[in-house]
Amino acid sequence: VRLEANGLAIDRGPDYEVEVWPYSGLTLDARNKHQSEVTIGLRDLPGAQLIVRDAAAIERLFRIAPQLARPHSRRRWQLLFAAVAGLFVVLIALMWVMDVRPARTVADLLPDRARDLLGRGVVEHFKQQGKVCDAPAGRAALDRLMARLKADEDADGRLAVTVINLPFENAFATAGGHMVITARLIEMAHSPEEVAGVLAHEIGQGLERHPEVALVRGVGLAVLMEFIAGGTGVAGRFTSGALQSGYARQDEFVADRHALRLLKQAEISHRGLENFFARLAKKHKKPVFQAFDLLRTHPYPDARVAVVRRTVPYRARPALTATQWRALRAICK
Repeated sequence: VRLEANGLAIDRGPDYEVEVWPYSGLTLDARNKHQSEVTIGLRDLPGAQLIVRDAAAIERLFRIAPQLARPHSRRRWQLLFAAVAGLFVVLIALMWVMDVRPARTVADLLPDRARDLLGRGVVEHFKQQGKVCDAPAGRAALDRLMARLKADEDADGRLAVTVINLPFENAFATAGGHMVITARLIEMAHSPEEVAGVLAHEIGQGLERHPEVALVRGVGLAVLMEFIAGGTGVAGRFTSGALQSGYARQDEFVADRHALRLLKQAEISHRGLENFFARLAKKHKKPVFQAFDLLRTHPYPDARVAVVRRTVPYRARPALTATQWRALRAICK
């Protein structure tokens, strides 16, 4: 076997013509792990093989026909990629089995004082956007509603709700047990049981520390530390967006289950929460084309209505008296 200018020459003796395998047509059929032996093939001659056991010849052959080295190199990168991908899958599986969630872990490590500062800071941010509603009779009615809902959940007295006159209908929990409900949401509610259902849901978010997790996920630990230290520049600009980005879809269902439990403990009908979600379902119809449904942070309201409707009936009494309900609706006046 000779490495000539026009290809790999194979001379089998005087009785045979010298065969020349063009370098461009050579293929690497096998290579041992010590790289001291290779099996060469020819693309235009299926089945033909040439075994080379000379290290110097192998090295020179690979220089002349570089395509022979590529499969081995490509295979090595493929193996490396497969190993990294496999390790990543194993890590994800372990995190899932052990319920390791980085944002939740950081949120759980925040001290209570830091949670309270974060929550107050977010509430103050929204106070700058609208008037705080605290008419005495309305505030008393709201406190009455909250007292029933948080009877067995607030031993430290940390759960607090603020009504703000903002140009949208919404309610949300923030860190440290603080909550905001807009005056427009109270005005659109058809009954105190609807308001109670919304508040119970937000209490559930607070009990699960979803607001802290959302803030860690949305603005990052560095901004949170600046916020806790008293910074109002960067942190103030990010808190609203972090909350508006919402929680994970599963978190909403978890908070809904808390809401149903709290309503039952307070002997307040779950029908209010059902009616509230049903009205939202009419405004936010589930589209026929659902290719991007998995990207939603919130479940569709009709799915939440279905969960609430499966609740076993229980003994309930009015959330507020008629007088208290009128006072609550007039809390901004």
